[in-house]
Amino acid sequence: MAAVLVAVIIPVSSEAATGRCASSSSMVAHHPVSLSLFPPISTNGSLSGNVATNISLNILGGYVGELRGFELGTLFNVEAYDARWIQLAGGVNVVGVGSSCAGNEHCGDATLAAQDVNELCGREPAARLWGDFTGFQLALLGNFVMRDARGVQIGGANVAGGEARCVQLGAVNYGGSWAAFQLGGLNLSWGDAGMQLGLFDLARGNVSVAQISGVNIAGENVPIQLGGFNATGGSAALQLGAVNAARQNTGLTLGGVNFGGGDNGVALGAANLIAGASILQLGGVNVAGEDATVQFGGVNATGGNSAAQIGGFNLARHNANFTLGAVNIGGGENDIALGGVNFLRGSSKLQLGAVNVLGNQAEAATVSEFGCMTHGTQSAEWPYRTSGLQAGLFNLAGGSIGVQVGAANVAGEVRGFQFGAFNFAQENEVAIGPLNVILNGQMRAHLFASEAPLAGFELKTGGRSLYNVLAFGYHLTDPSRVMIGYGIGGHFPRGCSKFFVDADLVGYRVNPADEMMSFDGLSYLAKARLTAGWEILPRMAVTGGLAANVWLSDQGEDGSAIPFPSVIPMYKMTGSTNIAIWPGAALGLEFRVI
Repeated sequence: MAAVLVAVIIPVSSEAATGRCASSSSMVAHHPVSLSLFPPISTNGSLSGNVATNISLNILGGYVGELRGFELGTLFNVEAYDARWIQLAGGVNVVGVGSSCAGNEHCGDATLAAQDVNELCGREPAARLWGDFTGFQLALLGNFVMRDARGVQIGGANVAGGEARCVQLGAVNYGGSWAAFQLGGLNLSWGDAGMQLGLFDLARGNVSVAQISGVNIAGENVPIQLGGFNATGGSAALQLGAVNAARQNTGLTLGGVNFGGGDNGVALGAANLIAGASILQLGGVNVAGEDATVQFGGVNATGGNSAAQIGGFNLARHNANFTLGAVNIGGGENDIALGGVNFLRGSSKLQLGAVNVLGNQAEAATVSEFGCMTHGTQSAEWPYRTSGLQAGLFNLAGGSIGVQVGAANVAGEVRGFQFGAFNFAQENEVAIGPLNVILNGQMRAHLFASEAPLAGFELKTGGRSLYNVLAFGYHLTDPSRVMIGYGIGGHFPRGCSKFFVDADLVGYRVNPADEMMSFDGLSYLAKARLTAGWEILPRMAVTGGLAANVWLSDQGEDGSAIPFPSVIPMYKMTGSTNIAIWPGAALGLEFRVI
């Protein structure tokens, strides 16, 4: 089956096309209506990747060159180049898997004599964009557009590799260079953003309107941030949340923890961290990047001189007259440091504590380190000295970091590893947690069928070698069952080789469909899998592999009803806890997002 898919889905040469339109590498046939059972069983035959169509109806799934109209598929719809207007799928919609253009470049400057053919295919005769979508996309699992998306995307995951000048509604939303409006659990824009509303919002550039969610991160300026955690790489007019961070000046910060990269008008909260000057900070944690006259709180830090710091934790980058606390850190000379743990880069007249560390300041270091936040000016290379460990509910490192452990971790370069529910980094080899966005790593969506579950979807995220698996499966047994799982594995070789091998361990919680969120008793399936894949198209691969299964249950089931078909040989151990072991196999399609 894989060989047939490869033979049909890869675009054919231009000599085979009729009713042709301009493209960057071949001619495209125009078929007004396309019908498909599953590639290559379709009315387009071997021309699928070179066909422009107006109506595409796919019983299971379909693959065409371009769409200018309506497409409906039970499992998936895949376009090699552009798509417009309406795509509906029970699984995924994918646009631009055959695109060879990057950024906002124009492809295809061929001028055809037949102007009417160009109009039929929706092209201008000279300039041509590839991998774009315009219109409405709806898919249960996700919509993936390799370049720009305009209109509306609704699905479990919505991805636009270029500009997302559209409304994205889904559990995960991603815009490569711009995101207009994102509503979902996880909203990401690697450029500017208009408005983001969700559980976790991240925009690398400016935010025009606001970010409202549990966690908000903007790379540049933002007018309003409202959420549990707010961070911006520029200035912020208003930040209201449990944790607030701004790299430049802030007007008003009100919350449990407040970070300011410049001067701060008012900082009121359990924790206040200001990179500029501060006269008075009142809170459980206080940080000033320049001179601080008086700081009173549980934790006090200043990047300049300090007259007096009184708290459980005290930090001064330069001279400090008096610090009294459980932990004291000084970057320059310190007259008196009284605490359980004392760290000084410069000299100290007196250190009294259970642990005392005295060292010299590294001249090449360009970052300021305050508590669990690393934040500063970056040159073309990473700072000379890396931070060691960050541990907390949220960890943010703007430069290089050794280890991050927390619920959410964000870093530029990670030299060791990240461990958390969400990990984001520009460079990282090892990220452990359910959801990871590693820009030099991997993010792959996998649709597959196996003996258990019969139909499954996985999101594989992580570094270049190690990845994490978020898995969901539906098993058509009596009764029908839902499987939700997590796993970890290795991807070989690293990078984007056409052939690859995945070795992983995945554990599923198995419940009847009408008791999906029940966790009473033992009902688990563990799978050790070895899967091989071949990328038949850019970002699209066929996969197949073998698995060893172990079933554990104290619900009275011996495992016989789990694998499909039931003739699979099985080893059983019955008792108060039933154990069953059997071999398995899987076939699938995988789409590479990063």
